Amino acid sequence: VQMITVEVEARGVSQQLAFHWLFLLHGKELTRDQIKEVLDGGRQPVLIPELGLVKLTDEQADVIADWRDAILSDSGALPKYMLFSLFRQDALPIRLSKELEEWTRSLVEEDSPPENLPQFLRDYQRKGVAWLNHMLEHDCHPLLADEMGLGKTIQMLSLVTSRLEKSTVKKPSIIVAPASVVPVWAAELQSRFPGWGGAVLSQDNLPKKNERTLWLASYGQLKRQAEVLEKIDFDYAVLDEAQMIKNPRTKAAKACYALKANHRLAMTGTPVENRPLDLWSVFRFLMPGLLCGSERFEQLAEADMQKLLHRVHQQVSPFILRRTKSEVAKELPEKIETVLTAPMSEIQQVQYARLVEQGIKRFGNDLRSATHHRGLAFFTLLTRLRQASCDAGLLPWINCPEMESGKTAVLIEQLEGILSGGSKVVIFSQFVGFLKRIEAAIAAKFPDVPRFDLTGATVDRQKPVKEFQNTKGSAIMLVSLRAGGTGITLHAADYLFLMDPWWNPAVEDQAIDRVHRLGQKKTVFVYRVVSEGTIEARIQALKSQKRELFQSLVGRIRDNTHFALYFKSMQELIALAPKEDSEE
Repeated sequence: VQMITVEVEARGVSQQLAFHWLFLLHGKELTRDQIKEVLDGGRQPVLIPELGLVKLTDEQADVIADWRDAILSDSGALPKYMLFSLFRQDALPIRLSKELEEWTRSLVEEDSPPENLPQFLRDYQRKGVAWLNHMLEHDCHPLLADEMGLGKTIQMLSLVTSRLEKSTVKKPSIIVAPASVVPVWAAELQSRFPGWGGAVLSQDNLPKKNERTLWLASYGQLKRQAEVLEKIDFDYAVLDEAQMIKNPRTKAAKACYALKANHRLAMTGTPVENRPLDLWSVFRFLMPGLLCGSERFEQLAEADMQKLLHRVHQQVSPFILRRTKSEVAKELPEKIETVLTAPMSEIQQVQYARLVEQGIKRFGNDLRSATHHRGLAFFTLLTRLRQASCDAGLLPWINCPEMESGKTAVLIEQLEGILSGGSKVVIFSQFVGFLKRIEAAIAAKFPDVPRFDLTGATVDRQKPVKEFQNTKGSAIMLVSLRAGGTGITLHAADYLFLMDPWWNPAVEDQAIDRVHRLGQKKTVFVYRVVSEGTIEARIQALKSQKRELFQSLVGRIRDNTHFALYFKSMQELIALAPKEDSEE
């Protein structure tokens, strides 16, 4: 068997890139037909009459698999960023033209900010805008992934408005955000960038060609108006909370992919919530082609996850800016996190044990089978177990007093000291019913303390937030995680309770950063309330593994099958653990 060698010549053509692929045997170049036969063989030897038995090295075959169609079609010019799709692929030598060498060298040079930036930007925010501008100047489409609470919104608006002011391009631009956050963007534009206003997209208010208007749209409106929007050429297209498109198969993701724009940008503090495909989907919007196709990507993840993580990190790191509060906002006070273990009441223990017994009887002990074949029913069981862990009164067939919840009892005990000191408290839960029962218990124990709530049923989200922020002395805000995880500021509080910790640490971090963000003056105390020995305790261990995934690339479980990756059996996941000896 004779080994084929492959080399790539990369040439820069204005704003574009061209690859020339050389397949060589003993220094002689193969014909297109011979190349096709070699590619069809993949890792296997191929018999070519004129050459004999030939094959690619396994490493080169793996790299080239992503490029097969481009090699055979000679499709011509590509965006320059596609050079990084081959970045540091040691199996494939790349020769750069002089223009490309200069471009790559310039890409990593010191960033220079636009001249007309607003004065209110902090130093690190100015540097962030400079970096974003530098990427756009090099025809790249970046991701701003600063930790939540560092002012990504004003950095992005400063960048876009400053560039629009200097531009002569007559095209609309669009910023897409969750519906609950669109008013936040509108308020920022009105207060800090009044010359730009910001038209809000609706069925009766749509962008037109040849206008220099900055539009605001929710992901829902984007889906509904997809047919109209895909016919418009935008100057800038920005995705806020870009993890909203982490599933590339959703209508929201496809509507974003269909947007045509000269410059594409994205921002999110949680670019990876569950798996590497989350990040792939964001870069499918930003830089299509950089990270191969989704099916190929998932094949690579299944074959060798660590190898994929290393490769993805190398390919996307030039285009991601990630700063943490500890790095750049040193004026922020300390954040102290504590796990409060809550013993379950007798009625909780009885109901939990009953649910475990029914679950094992229904699904058996084969967790993989339950997650793959009985997904919805299995998820319903998990939800019931979590409800029992919080408060047996959340179960439809149980009627019991609010204080029969071990968690509520622990919370009330903690609040006695906190409220007497005049502090403000934010309480998060994913169960609106649990928040209502907690509020009833608080009203009975602390009738004079002002209470506010924010759930999916809240029409004007900013009203309770402003009232809570402006209240003198103690106050309590009860927030559902889904409604209040993004787009609000609650830094008047210095105590935060997560009443039912979820298995996605990114969602918890979003909740915490409603309080621990710029403007906070006091030490923030965060309490995760976990029921002893239950499924919640297992989830604490699972979250640490998801944090490692997040860190390796720059963690809400999208489907139930992921449980089988972390737990060996149904019993191990859900059974009530025996109490540990007090000395241990």
